[in-house]
Amino acid sequence: MKKETILITGATGNVGKELIEVLHKKDVHIVASYHHKKPVSSYENIEYRHLDVIDPSTFREATKGVDKIFLVRPPQIANIKRDFLPFLLHIKEVGIQHVIFLSVQGVENNSIIPHAKIEKYLHSLNIPYTSIRPCYFMQNLTTTHLEAMQKGVLVLPSGEGKTSFIDVKDIGAIVALLFEDSSWINKNITITNSTSLSFSEAIKIINTTCNLTITYKAVSPFSFFIDQLKRKNPLMFIIVMSAIYLNVKHNKADIITDDAKTILGRDLISLEEFSKEHCPLLKRDFQ
Repeated sequence: MKKETILITGATGNVGKELIEVLHKKDVHIVASYHHKKPVSSYENIEYRHLDVIDPSTFREATKGVDKIFLVRPPQIANIKRDFLPFLLHIKEVGIQHVIFLSVQGVENNSIIPHAKIEKYLHSLNIPYTSIRPCYFMQNLTTTHLEAMQKGVLVLPSGEGKTSFIDVKDIGAIVALLFEDSSWINKNITITNSTSLSFSEAIKIINTTCNLTITYKAVSPFSFFIDQLKRKNPLMFIIVMSAIYLNVKHNKADIITDDAKTILGRDLISLEEFSKEHCPLLKRDFQ
């Protein structure tokens, strides 16, 4: 019997890596896409294929024999109709059985961000899809904002609003289970942990767990935007990130759902557990 083939886009990203970590233990054929340089894998059962979503000549080979897709928007792509819709049309044409799209929390209230347009196309094209809308990634604090955390001051435009925090390990586990359960097809799922916290409260937990003295400083959205431009981050990346933090600031991200726990059949990783695991990284070069 032929193994099910799952294509993972964004395979080198936080969620993609965790999904591979889960799927490689299952009886499936994993195809991981890459854009520029083929990654080096420690797993024998992974096939790598080149995919550039703005180059239709790469579509057919990348999706050959693929049954299901984990879909991540490349951060540099902002014009969805021009640069991403052709790939979605190809997905429709070849009859992919299930697409799981990594969206963002609150996308339904923010039509300006690219994820909203992708969700709209998935729905209008009648592609069998599940859109997962996860809350704030704990890993943002150890990747995007690692330098700030190590310098001891986290500067964000999120005020004292609250959001739930999730470990991408749980997202990877959730996606793997969703691929096995067709009852979630054609649904949008907001994925959260069991509690919500302000960033002040989150930093307090990290400080207590790791014996650190990080402070959280709330700044204006304009100040944050300009700072990110100075850091030469891509404009659409800044817009999406700003939208996420403004949702928090205005308490639009203070939402708790049971879907993640229902899918996993267990409690999610807590911020305390995540902090304990990452204390050595946060303490490294701490100033």
